Amino acid sequence: MKRVLFIVLTFTLGLQIHVAQAQTWSNIRDGVLHVRTASSAVVCNVQWKDEWISESQHDHIYIQNPDGSLLKRLNLSKENTPGTENISLTKSGDTRIDVTGYNFRTVNVSLPDSIPSVFEPVKVHKSITLGSGGKLYFKVPANRAFSFNGKYHDGISRFNLTSLNDGQQLSLSLTAKDYYWEFDTLEIASAASETTWELSWSSSGKVSFWLDGIPNLFAQTPQNLFTPTLQTGTVSVSVLSNIVGTTPAIGAAMPFTAPPRSSFDLIKNWHLSTANHYAFVDALLKSPEMDLSFLKTYEKDLALKNSSVILSKSGRAPVLTDADEIAGFLQPYLKLRASQSLLVDAHIALADEPNLNYTDYAEFESYFANVAGRIKNSSDPVINKTRFAVPESSRFLEGPTLEGSERKIGIDWAEQLLTAHGNLIDAISWHEWMVRDLIDTGRYKTSVEAAANLAAKHENRLHKKLDLIITQTNISSGLSLSSYEQDTWFASLWWASVVIQSSLPGQLDQLIWFKAADDGIYRKGLVSISNDTIVKKPVSSAMTFVSENLGKWVLENTGNHPELDLLATLSEGKDTLILLGVNKSKRLQKLSVQLPGNITNATIKMLQENTLSPVTLKQSEQSISADIPAESIFSIRMELKVPPLPPIMTSPSNN
Repeated sequence: MKRVLFIVLTFTLGLQIHVAQAQTWSNIRDGVLHVRTASSAVVCNVQWKDEWISESQHDHIYIQNPDGSLLKRLNLSKENTPGTENISLTKSGDTRIDVTGYNFRTVNVSLPDSIPSVFEPVKVHKSITLGSGGKLYFKVPANRAFSFNGKYHDGISRFNLTSLNDGQQLSLSLTAKDYYWEFDTLEIASAASETTWELSWSSSGKVSFWLDGIPNLFAQTPQNLFTPTLQTGTVSVSVLSNIVGTTPAIGAAMPFTAPPRSSFDLIKNWHLSTANHYAFVDALLKSPEMDLSFLKTYEKDLALKNSSVILSKSGRAPVLTDADEIAGFLQPYLKLRASQSLLVDAHIALADEPNLNYTDYAEFESYFANVAGRIKNSSDPVINKTRFAVPESSRFLEGPTLEGSERKIGIDWAEQLLTAHGNLIDAISWHEWMVRDLIDTGRYKTSVEAAANLAAKHENRLHKKLDLIITQTNISSGLSLSSYEQDTWFASLWWASVVIQSSLPGQLDQLIWFKAADDGIYRKGLVSISNDTIVKKPVSSAMTFVSENLGKWVLENTGNHPELDLLATLSEGKDTLILLGVNKSKRLQKLSVQLPGNITNATIKMLQENTLSPVTLKQSEQSISADIPAESIFSIRMELKVPPLPPIMTSPSNN
């Protein structure tokens, strides 16, 4: 990256922006730019263009004021790509520009040359594309050992590091790894005084690089280096008196085998009310009773009756096309299990992520209609009451991550299936992946609202309610995992936020974390199991806390702060009001909440990575306030003297 004089920045399709005397951060894929401004306004220019399949994807860039409040969210879509926007930064302090991942575009940010800015790259995932022969700088506090890390992404393969204090020279080669989460690292000893390092490279291309043990911040010149100051945030929320719906059943994906008995207490402690698991057709055809024992474990011992079952083959081979075989399998399979009161309340998906795995919509539609039609038209009431969930897509409002995904968008397939075969469908289901930034979890609320609107469009014609199910979700899909996310407190904050955002519309019926336990190289579990030893990950505690603090009825609220999510629910008897919240940021948030009626006996509970000082809750008859510590999950319970209005269930637009 060189500081240059930009007279004209030219992008695809002749897009031109004039920025005099600018510094530019080019080709950002996933990371945060911190900009330090004084009292006078600074104009920041943001440009974006396609990197890969952006025509089927929506991306977001968040610009936050120094106190964390939202200045602007840029919504990037096929309609405005390539694009550009000038943003005026008027507040004194450190503005945050967050290019959220997974990002299907490259983003350039240009600033006046005199304005300090530092880049905070994402760890492990692709963060930026660098041009050849560039340099960046980072600062190391005195007496701090640290590591410089990098991951090869088919681009840059070597970094050079030079200490500007004593001239020490080091290098780190990046090599292809067997697994996505593996990377190269260089341990560097502490120095007695503060040091500044120069980072350089000679090749070009995609890469991720980052620092551990010290602030993960890089500047284009040594003079621009600074550590962002986090001003205290202020969050004001009004909880309204109308009920918009109910909270979803919370679940986790279980293995196609019996879990160890030593795990039963742990699973029960999660307070799950639903589950997801596969049914491997090839294995069950050979041994029709092989899953009976562990289905009894799930449904009877662990009380997970309201499950979602995905048909697949051993090894999760996803493509099933032989309608005769599948229909012939399903009828005796369901009959036998129903005779033992198993899978009676289950939803069945006839394929796993068909929009990712099938050639096209027509291939899946033909298979689905053939199998589902035979089952629904069976003369046996045990068989014909089977509930089918579709399309079990990979993502809902976006397409899956493959070429041609604009023809495979989840909601489009759901719309087509409902229009043509609505009589065969009982639920709209999908898997939601790739929302990797805490600030961007509002995507879950958006997808649930879209699904609810789609269901409402068809329910009157079909004369039935369609359930809405996020059957699988996780921070990342497949094996594109980062231990910085999956195995740390980050996953706890992420899960709490996802539950809150998914619950806010009051329309979702089930929300299921994938998976309950690590499964070989799929290290997405709430726990890991090795030699019958169960190791809880931080997200395991978050699952318990969140499940314990969800009431039944969702109240509308006006909260829209980008860093603090809040859900207001009522107990089934509507006499206890529960606020479930998460402060996703590293700053203290001063929270104040206006309540829909007089309350009494308010108490607060906190879940944090490390135990901190107790939080003081201030309350009046119709309001509460508290200083919420950074990166914490919390619950506030209180008795509500005046019951709220009855549910308003006519339209999702009431949310």
